[in-house]
Amino acid sequence: MRDVDAVAAEFGAAVEEAPWARETELRDPDGNRLRVGTPKA
Repeated sequence: MRDVDAVAAEFGAAVEEAPWARETELRDPDGNRLRVGTPKA
């Protein structure tokens, strides 16, 4: 994903720093989890 910050802002989610990427976790109404991220350069 090119801009995880924009996606996180759209859904009101926090962005986490991982050693390999900046990631956010989203959940749908059924509780399914989707993690998206932007790789670190």
